[in-house]
Amino acid sequence: ARQLGGSDNMLVTVLFRGGHFSEALKVAQLAYSEDPSLTMANYIAVLELLTGNEVEARRYLEAGEGLVENKTEDAGSLLLTAYLYGRLNDAENARRVFDEVEMIADDARLQPRHWTLGYLGIGDERKALEWLHKSAENRLPYNSATAVNQLAQNSYRDPILDQPEFVEVRS
Repeated sequence: ARQLGGSDNMLVTVLFRGGHFSEALKVAQLAYSEDPSLTMANYIAVLELLTGNEVEARRYLEAGEGLVENKTEDAGSLLLTAYLYGRLNDAENARRVFDEVEMIADDARLQPRHWTLGYLGIGDERKALEWLHKSAENRLPYNSATAVNQLAQNSYRDPILDQPEFVEVRS
């Protein structure tokens, strides 16, 4: 990544979206070892989850939470953390993290996609679908096209996002 002059996040994203999970995981782990962050911990947790390593996914989620210094700044990433706990069938931690973000939501700059993932994490499919609709309609400049595409393409390989009512909004 450094030889190419690109950021680790971008390289991980390109590899991830291309389905090269093991390569993305190596880059993410290297980046995390050099500069630990909640964002990179979440990336690694997603990749570990997608490659079937739930123990490592949980370990990175817990470590990532420990790195948070400002919950308002990290609120979007924390909703991804809540989502990932939900994917690991850890409803208690998913709800705990979701509730923490909900308490500071007025001060945080959260995008509809963040809420979509957060509600999926706590198992509220109806609310997740509502926010997915908002995400599809939201054209604000800070609503990252890459991140919205992750939902549209179901990069997280979430079976709920493959249900017909979700697919209709994603397409």
